[in-house]
Amino acid sequence: MFLFLKRIWKTYKIFIKHAFNDNVADELKDIHFWREDLFIKIILYATPLSLVAIIPSIIILLNNGYRFIPFYYTFALITIPALALNNHIKPYYKKLYVIVVFYLMTIFMMASLGSFGGGSIYLMAMAVFITALFSGRAIAWSLIVNIGIYSFFSAVIYFKLFNSPLIVKYPFDSWILYSSNFLFLNISVVVVLRHIIIGLEKTIIEEALLRKSLQQQVNEKNALNSQLLESEGHYKSLFFRNPSPMWIFDTDTLQFLQVNGAAIRKYGYTRSEFKSMTIKNIRPVSHVEDLLKTIEKIDPTTPSVSTVMHKTKNGKEFYSEVRCSNIVYQGKNERLVIARDITDSIKYTQAIEKQNAQLREIAYMQSHIVRAPLCRILGLINMINIDKENIVDKELMGFLEISANELDEVIKAIISKTESTNINIEK
Repeated sequence: MFLFLKRIWKTYKIFIKHAFNDNVADELKDIHFWREDLFIKIILYATPLSLVAIIPSIIILLNNGYRFIPFYYTFALITIPALALNNHIKPYYKKLYVIVVFYLMTIFMMASLGSFGGGSIYLMAMAVFITALFSGRAIAWSLIVNIGIYSFFSAVIYFKLFNSPLIVKYPFDSWILYSSNFLFLNISVVVVLRHIIIGLEKTIIEEALLRKSLQQQVNEKNALNSQLLESEGHYKSLFFRNPSPMWIFDTDTLQFLQVNGAAIRKYGYTRSEFKSMTIKNIRPVSHVEDLLKTIEKIDPTTPSVSTVMHKTKNGKEFYSEVRCSNIVYQGKNERLVIARDITDSIKYTQAIEKQNAQLREIAYMQSHIVRAPLCRILGLINMINIDKENIVDKELMGFLEISANELDEVIKAIISKTESTNINIEK
């Protein structure tokens, strides 16, 4: 039975919330939200609980010969939930209707039944209801209306304006005593409740501002995270798709932490093999000591460029230009390396240097070794020409001198071209 009633109550709550379009979960919970939610709660709980009070009252009043009051109770019991559950009517008008109905009920109870206590309870309930659900101006009007109702019935009792049970039940001085105390209590409750609501409103506003600020920070962080993720994806793409071998190693242990595909293809190791190795494993054994000395001298936060000897998995050695820079990897400062095989470039430079040496040797031979005999020949020819007594075929000597001079010019030209070629290569 209990579970059955629980299911009925749960279904009823869902029905009421849907009837009020209660989708406030996605809205900012400001003071307006809390007032609307409070109104929903009042309708939710007051509708079934009102049956406990109104139905017995209707039966008793009908048995005592009253007709209008039971009819009005029935009218209120039917119209208030019906109007409150109508989605086409604005919440403001729903609350206003409830207030008007209960004020009229209070007036009818006092005028027809002479019920000071019951009427006063409803008047105070209306003041509390308005204080909780409306702003300051409406609260002031509720107190004015309550004072007006008590004043009106004071005039009814004093001047006997119409036949009312109040005239018989309450002498004028007793009415003033009771009504003034109820008004005092009414105003006190409203003032205290108003201060509580003002404090609640300030708290809600501060919470809303804080929530807005936090939401803005969250949005900024989300935007920053998106940029970081995009940037991270960009750098990952640059790392893994780079045609040059790249890797990240631990500055303390020299362990490989990450390598790209180009490094795997160039050095012949798998990714898992790389991660079980250190950078010493890709250096020839004779170069490891130099590597350790270099690492001790280099500032890990400063980029560096060097030419070193590397080796592949199958033992092939080659020259590599290594560029190192600092990088944060998994929250720690590590070193990022970009390697480039410059073996062909170095061999080409070595070949040019060898060629330069050969050219310099040729130039030396031409300028010193080859030209020395030629100089002696030219000297002898000059001596023969000076010696007047030496009879030599003049025509033959002329041809010899011409040939020696031509050979001298050829050697000079070769030397000049050799020196010019050497200079161009060095540049």
